[in-house]
Amino acid sequence: MTRFEDIPDDYQTQYALDNLADLSRHVRRLRDKIKILQTAISKIGCADVESVETEAGAYHYIPLHLDEFFESIFELEGHLAQDPDYRHTDLPYRPCSFIEVGCGVGRNVYLLGATTRFHFDKIVGFDVVEAYVAAGQKHFGLGSNLFVADCLTFDYGGYDIIYFYRPFIEKEKQKVFESRLIESAKVGAYIVGCGSELLDESRRLIRKGEGCRIWKRV
Repeated sequence: MTRFEDIPDDYQTQYALDNLADLSRHVRRLRDKIKILQTAISKIGCADVESVETEAGAYHYIPLHLDEFFESIFELEGHLAQDPDYRHTDLPYRPCSFIEVGCGVGRNVYLLGATTRFHFDKIVGFDVVEAYVAAGQKHFGLGSNLFVADCLTFDYGGYDIIYFYRPFIEKEKQKVFESRLIESAKVGAYIVGCGSELLDESRRLIRKGEGCRIWKRV
């Protein structure tokens, strides 16, 4: 059998280029498939809620792009794996409870629960808009893992990971929410927040990493 290093240089170059071209085609197809799946999941979840009214000062359901959502979760995993408070003998980190604040129709809750990739033993979400919760229960079959609650009064003390994608347009309401979150979250809990007003200023939180999206309650 002819060794690869004995093949003429020009043939080696062409061989490598052909392999790269094949890899590029596979990557493009994979990317397109992912985009199609993302669009389909978002459409399914929003089927019954496009005209739903929200309370004054709150955003309508605006799902964070899935790439950004999962990048935050992957970054969070890195911190959990290095945190002595979350050490586990057999897993990268101990099983955690996860809650999404203002989860809308529960797309993220559904996706996290549909895989064993993450070591979350409890995955739930809530929203103050009943129509969003009803749509998520109908289309994603989330049942009691999706429920109606108000983020301004909710007790966050029962969860290891608290995730939110800025629920309020108005800064003052956002601050009230974040104050409640900081006050009631248990020591050791991680907060993953996209769009914050107070989290970096709080002495009860330590910012993790450089993304300015992940904090730990101390």
